[in-house]
Amino acid sequence: MRTGVSTWDSVLILCNKALSYDNKVADAYLLRGNYYWAKNHINEAINEYSTAIKINPNFWEAYSQKGLLFIDSRGNDLLQAIDNFQKAASLNRGSELADILYELSRTYRLAGFYEKSKEIALEVLKLDNDSVRYFSHVSTAEWNLGNNEKRFELLLRAFAIDSTNISIIRQLGETYRDMGKWEEALKYWRKYFSIGRLYEFDWAYLGYSYLKNGYKKEAEDCFDKYMEYTENYIKLYPKSLINNKLLANVSAMRGDKEKTYEYLNLYKQKPVLHSDILFNTDPWYDNISNEPDFQKIASEIKAKFQAEYERIKKWLEEQGML
Repeated sequence: MRTGVSTWDSVLILCNKALSYDNKVADAYLLRGNYYWAKNHINEAINEYSTAIKINPNFWEAYSQKGLLFIDSRGNDLLQAIDNFQKAASLNRGSELADILYELSRTYRLAGFYEKSKEIALEVLKLDNDSVRYFSHVSTAEWNLGNNEKRFELLLRAFAIDSTNISIIRQLGETYRDMGKWEEALKYWRKYFSIGRLYEFDWAYLGYSYLKNGYKKEAEDCFDKYMEYTENYIKLYPKSLINNKLLANVSAMRGDKEKTYEYLNLYKQKPVLHSDILFNTDPWYDNISNEPDFQKIASEIKAKFQAEYERIKKWLEEQGML
């Protein structure tokens, strides 16, 4: 009985065949890197991309893919992401440049360089004239800077241009959540999920919005879906730094303080590197956010983020990029 061959396995077979004829085919190493990334073999993927670049130092696609991998929580090195996106951008003058610079701008934001991120986002806007993407990205930088009114203004401008954009709808749900306007938050989270193309971890936000509006059964249904997806994610990526945070989230939602602290104490041991995981707007921690134990964990996580920010800042200064 013949067993089926997956698409990714077919990619590996074809790459290996090509390299058996000529071991200097850079594209084959790039595709093999994609294969290893998809299979969660991160070090092998990095090695394949590096080999592709060694063979072809002008291979912007390999630099770009390497940058994307380092943004991933499994690659988890924003300095390397910035370096690789910069190199990709320096080698590309085609239609892909806007997307490369967008990822560079996003990486700067994740690393805490919010003004630098906004500067590059403006360059992207000049290239692609995509106002919705620009408003979406810059609104997040404004949020990181604490400029919530500016954030809301930018999102409303984007929504006026495209009221079906799933990213804007999601961000409006987040914004109303942060403002404590739970009826409006639920409206946008429900609209977000009605579209169909979504980020499964957002079941938590929909569930919490239901809970804050008094819909306990609907909230529990969403929390169950969130937990199911979390468990599947952990099976796929058992070494991902985000796993314990995901489990802490659902424990906090359900009011299990003991489990919440258990998972947070495990999570804080990981190298926390980017701005989106700093407890800025996680509403389910509201009931414990003033407790000394929670404050200690949050401070330790922020300290790790700050240390990484300083490491990247020093490197950028040495490269003449700040």
